[in-house]
Parts: sequence; structure tokens; C-alpha cells
Amino acid sequence: MRQILLIPVLLFCSLWVNAQPGKNQTGDGVFSGRVVDLESNEAIEFVVVRLFSVKDSTVIAGIYTDEEGKFILENLPYGNFYALFTFTDFKPERVDDIKLSSTLKVANAGTIKLKLEVQQLGEVKASANLDVLKAGIDKKIYNVGEDLSVRGGTANDVLRTPKCFVRREWKDITRCVACRFN
Repeated sequence: MRQILLIPVLLFCSLWVNAQPGKNQTGDGVFSGRVVDLESNEAIEFVVVRLFSVKDSTVIAGIYTDEEGKFILENLPYGNFYALFTFTDFKPERVDDIKLSSTLKVANAGTIKLKLEVQQLGEVKASANLDVLKAGIDKKIYNVGEDLSVRGGTANDVLRTPKCFVRREWKDITRCVACRFN
């Protein structure tokens, strides 16, 4: 009889423990603002906005800016934070001293201006190599320029030394035929 009463009591205690708010659970703090380009003053869409804890630099929340460059992070816990704004080809911007508390639930970053970070690329060299033997549906193409065995030879040497392997399949039998012109 004791065991039957013990089980509901333990279940009730476990539910009561899980219902207690933890220190990492969400609160009702709000952080908002707008991100624009420094030079053109136009809104930048899809800027990554991340909110970090000052204590241990863990990410608390993150979001992308909308078409108008605006962002709103809601249901934030209370504490001290800093925000990092990053976007491709722009210098990252950091905003410190963001404080949320029960008396100050809303923090507005205002307008964040990101500076374009231009990098000059060096010389770019593009090169390509062709396969020595390319098999098509109705023909085979032998690229003499890529064959190391005929470098420095004559056209006669090229015609004498092609090495080919032909694989023929018929039903369940597979055989390879090697041909060499020497």
C-alpha cells in the first residue's frame, strides 16, 4: 500500500521541480533596433544580430534583420549583454552595455551603421586540363597534348603508342580487351 501512495507523491514532486523557473529560461525582455549602410544610409537586409551574455559570452538569442533593416529580439532573460552585428563584406559592429531588468525591460540599440569592408583581390589565374581519353556515345577522343608518354615525339610516335582498354559486357560475362599498336 505504501508503494502505491509513494508513486503519485514522487510524480507530483518531479512535476513541481520542473515547474520552477530556472536562471536560463526566457523572460520578457526586448532588444530592438535598425541596421543601415554607413555610406548610403540604406537599410541592410539579412544582417545577423546575436546577443551575448557578458558573464560567459554565450549566445542568448539571434535573428536576421528584415527588409527595412529592423530587428526585434523578444522573451529575453534579464541581465547584462552585448550585441554583435555581422554581414558579408561589412565590418562587424559590437554594441556593449545592454542591460535588461524587471524595471528596464526594453533596450533599443537605435540605428547601427555598418561600414563596407572592401578588399582588393590579387591576380587570379585560371587553368584547366583535358582528359587524355574521352569517350563519347559514338566516338572516342584522344588528347595527344595531355599524354605524357608522347611528349617530345613525332606524330608517328603518337600513332604507334596509343594504349586502350575496352570493356565489353554481354549478359553476365565481362571481359577486357587490351589493344596496343607496336
